Amino acid sequence: MVVPQVAPDGVRQTINAYITPAQTTWNVRSALNVAALNCLSAEHTNILPNYQLFLDNFKKPLAKANDTVEAQFRERYGDRKTGRAEMDSYMTKVYNYFTLPPAKAEFCDAALEMSNEAVLVAPADLESFSARALARFEGVFEDFFRAFERYETNLATWDRLYGTPAGLYPSTVPSYGPATQVAGAEPAQGDNGVRLLDAPIAEGTGETSGRVELGAQTDSMMSVPQESQTVDVGASTAAATEDSAAPTIVLPETLATGSPEEIQGPPAPDPSR
Repeated sequence: MVVPQVAPDGVRQTINAYITPAQTTWNVRSALNVAALNCLSAEHTNILPNYQLFLDNFKKPLAKANDTVEAQFRERYGDRKTGRAEMDSYMTKVYNYFTLPPAKAEFCDAALEMSNEAVLVAPADLESFSARALARFEGVFEDFFRAFERYETNLATWDRLYGTPAGLYPSTVPSYGPATQVAGAEPAQGDNGVRLLDAPIAEGTGETSGRVELGAQTDSMMSVPQESQTVDVGASTAAATEDSAAPTIVLPETLATGSPEEIQGPPAPDPSR
């Protein structure tokens, strides 16, 4: 909604600003016409008969005001056809102005008040009455415009102090399902400095060994050295494993020697010898 601005002279630039006395009279007639059609609540029932009496009492002065307005538009725009088109366009804006929905209740109250006064006005006093009536109608819209401007000011202040900048929150609703990724972490280390691998354990096959299977790479095995005497992993250990409820991986204890022959076994024979 565009609120008419207030000029440096203090006049709000509505459709009724700076108009002639004849235009003022004609616009008041338009305001009462709008009220007779739109103000249909029980408390406003007198507006319609008052408006009909207004048209009867001021038939000649109203006709004169209309002729004067047409002449003013014709003079302003150079010819009758253009002047008439501009007048029709202007009067459409006048009717739309008086039908502003947010101000309807107050407008209807003002129309009832002015229509009650209109039936007591002498025909010679129509111009002065119209000036008062238009000021009364304009007061309704001025009150609304000021209230709307206060609302806009308060809203801007609220947004500045408490509002959330656009784009801070994502436009789509995030998923709250199970996480599919976890943050990486350095492998843990035992007391002896050996790095411990967090790898899947292969299911038991009836035999145990001192090797850990890494993931799906079934051909990649790793022997984990320790620092004490060698423990023979034999059939008795395998039998014990078969009796257990879950597969167990038995790792050799710390080796007694660190020589490659004892850790990895003797080298392959040399065919040349």
